[in-house]
This record gives sequence, structure tokens and C-alpha cells, in this order.
Amino acid sequence: MQTLIVRVLDQDWKLVRPDDLESYWERLSYELASGDDLPYWLEVWPSAKLLAELILKSKTKLSQKIGLDLGCGLGLVSLVAAEVGAKMLAMDYLPQILKFARKSAQLNNREGIFHLVGNWQHPPFQGQSLDFVLASDIFYERRFFEPLNTFFVHVLKPDGFIWLSNPLRDVSKDSIDFLRQKGWRVRQLAEDKVHLHNQSPVVSVFELQLSK
Repeated sequence: MQTLIVRVLDQDWKLVRPDDLESYWERLSYELASGDDLPYWLEVWPSAKLLAELILKSKTKLSQKIGLDLGCGLGLVSLVAAEVGAKMLAMDYLPQILKFARKSAQLNNREGIFHLVGNWQHPPFQGQSLDFVLASDIFYERRFFEPLNTFFVHVLKPDGFIWLSNPLRDVSKDSIDFLRQKGWRVRQLAEDKVHLHNQSPVVSVFELQLSK
């Protein structure tokens, strides 16, 4: 396995992924039943880094609350949220993804994260069971807009919130407009140019709550 080091503010986090990324990418892409679900989870994306920074700056906001890292990938966001005292669930759609997320949790001595295989079209949760959802760069295709909105409405408690981290691209901007139209109150919490592994996109983090 390959170990990545991601610095979030003044703290380093170790994340593990397969050694031979090229062959793993090719094999996994071929095996996926839908034919178009590429293994983006093999990377740590700048959106996850900025979201993790915001979490560390907002410790009391998440502490002792039940939260979900949606599309957790290698697990950076859920690791940082657990560090500040959140009771974290980390969900992605394939068991092999969670194998690496669990190993990352072990490598950082972070216990208590519950990793589960799940899909936002078939939520493995009771309704209104989560205090918050953390999501980084999940609105990269328009076909996801409606099912994600339905998922958010289903899982969040009435006073719950979402922290959504988006890179600056057209489809991400459209997702915010879509969510506003669906009745979500949207507040921008952060925006910055994020440098990570030869990437330097502008990323924004939004807080979403349903209008009362």
C-alpha cells in the first residue's frame, strides 16, 4: 500500500491507497457494473482538504453530534471530524473503498468511526437520524442533483445542516442554485485556492439548512 501525507493546518494525516494506481484504476473501472462510475476515491481532492480545515476551526460545532462523511473515499474528512469529537459514520459505495478508509483510521489511531457501504439512492439510515452531513466534491454530475437532495431531506434532523465543499466549476455552481430552489438556505463559510498534489483549484464550502 502507498501512504499519502496530507497536512491540514498544522497537523499531518496519513492516508493509504493501493500501490499500483494505474492498474488498479483500469481493473476497477472495468469491473464496475454501471460502466461509468470511475474510482475517484483513489485520490485526495482539494475540496476535502478545505473542508477538513474548516472542521478543525469549528470544533464545538460538531463535537458530540452524529455526522456522516458522504462519499468518504480514503477517509480524510471523517478522520478530522472524529478528531474534534464528532460521532462519525463514513459511507461509500464499494467495500474495497472502505477497506482503505479503515486502514487510514487505524494508521492515525482514530477509533470509533463506523464505516458502511451505502448509496445515496437507497439510504441505509432511518429518517431524520443525522445531525449533519459532510460532503466534498460530490456534485460533479447533474444527474446526482435530485437524488442527493432527496437523500439530504431524508437523513437530516429538522435542525440539521450540511457542509458542502465544491471546487469552482460550472456544474458545482449549478448545484447550489438547484439546492436553493429546493428550499435550502445556503451560506458560504469559506473560499480559498487549495494547493494539494499538483492541484490548485478555488474551492468553496457552503452550509445548507432547510428553510423553516
